[in-house]
Amino acid sequence: MSLDAINAERGLHGGTGIHGEEWLKSHHMALARVGELLDQGRPVIVDDTSCFRWLRDNFRKVATERGVPTTVVLLELSLEEVLARARRNEVTKERPPVMEAILLDLAKGFEWPGPDENVVTVRPEDF
Repeated sequence: MSLDAINAERGLHGGTGIHGEEWLKSHHMALARVGELLDQGRPVIVDDTSCFRWLRDNFRKVATERGVPTTVVLLELSLEEVLARARRNEVTKERPPVMEAILLDLAKGFEWPGPDENVVTVRPEDF
């Protein structure tokens, strides 16, 4: 379940900034879709920054209500690496761009997963 894909369906692009109200609509759409997929017995991977605990908690609640366990996959990259990748993407155009100001804002407000969130950490050397 990709929040970027949902935003694109709605004509929005998170890499250039989305008003909070619109972003929240996309989040609620994702929650509903995750619930539908879980109700069908399908496994779900949510592809999103999920930089705030409450976002992860919302997805966890949908899963828990259906008796499905959750795992947070934390891609642990330094801010320098994230910015370097975004700059490379400006040249390669492999994916839609993300403005540096957006990345810096996300990094500034990022809430690291807690020990109660069943976290698997993946580092650059792992892939």
